[in-house]
Amino acid sequence: MYRYYVIAWMLFFQISLKAQEPFSKISDSIELRLQQLIDTTGAAPVVNILCDLSDMKSGFEYQGAFGYVDLAYGLPATTSHTFKTASITKMFTAVAVLQLAEKGVVDLDEPIAGYLEDLEFVKIDSLHQFNGRSFGKEITVRELLGHRSGLADLFTDKEAEFFEVIMDDPQYQWSVEDLFTLYYRMQLPKAAKFAPGEGYAYSDTGYFLLGLLVEAKTGRSLPEVFRDKILDPLEMKQTYFEYYEANPGVNPQVHAFVGDIDATALINTSFDWAGGGLVSTTNDLSLFMQGLFSGKLFRNPATLEEMCGDGDYGLGIGRFQLNDTVYYGHTGYWGSGVFYHPDSGRTLCLSVNQTEVGFSMRELLENLLLLFP
Repeated sequence: MYRYYVIAWMLFFQISLKAQEPFSKISDSIELRLQQLIDTTGAAPVVNILCDLSDMKSGFEYQGAFGYVDLAYGLPATTSHTFKTASITKMFTAVAVLQLAEKGVVDLDEPIAGYLEDLEFVKIDSLHQFNGRSFGKEITVRELLGHRSGLADLFTDKEAEFFEVIMDDPQYQWSVEDLFTLYYRMQLPKAAKFAPGEGYAYSDTGYFLLGLLVEAKTGRSLPEVFRDKILDPLEMKQTYFEYYEANPGVNPQVHAFVGDIDATALINTSFDWAGGGLVSTTNDLSLFMQGLFSGKLFRNPATLEEMCGDGDYGLGIGRFQLNDTVYYGHTGYWGSGVFYHPDSGRTLCLSVNQTEVGFSMRELLENLLLLFP
């Protein structure tokens, strides 16, 4: 009997080794591709890359870190290091708004003006001006979530001017009121793209309004709402709202670069707020996508369907065609992205931390996804 047990164990062990062997080759291929992209000497250095890949159907899981935390000390990057998620944060803001809508506290098709009437610095009447007419009081919550308000973007519509303001005092701690003061100072209301609902134009300004909406209807700060309603329920233990709450972990951020400028070392990015203020890890962001699509954040499955929509951008989440397969997720300014395929449970999270990479991010993503079992 013992002999048969030993033979059976040996056969099982051999089968396990064979099952793991393809995964090992996949991991080696991923590491080869990503390690080759590390470049600490160029004009736009790629100092670090972090990634997390998993496939629920096959059981494949991979986490990797390449390069260094920064250029100054040569500390190797690890999968536990955090990074600026930038606009990936918009999915969290959207979830917070949609949770309020599920409770009946917010109506997506009502104008945002009714929820923010006590905030004088927003100046709803002057917020959106198009063809000689003010549309501020007509913008709905749904239009803000889907970037269909027509509002100008604070960061990109006058990018050079905005960057100049930032570099005049790079360590300035921004408040939401400061952001709207700058919005008006740069005369961005007159840069509105179209009347609300008449097109698509990406706007961080709209997500600042949504962050204010969440705070107005909950009586709590946006970081508190995120932690209570999203981060803690999903056990995202390394994720936090930078500059607005303490880092809950022990690991520092890997540094993000704009060309040769070390933005993490030089610039206080508190201006990102509801549109891009979260810091996280690749694993935590994978947990978010898996939790979102497994029904842990919404009471009603129809809410997730509404969030995803049927176009390239739903309500705070993007739809990406990668290798002829539809993934849902979001990208971020600092070279990050998280993508989820609902049918297979396949998740890919990648952080390159360079805004001026010399290669195609889309091509890199598609090549990585081709390696999945």
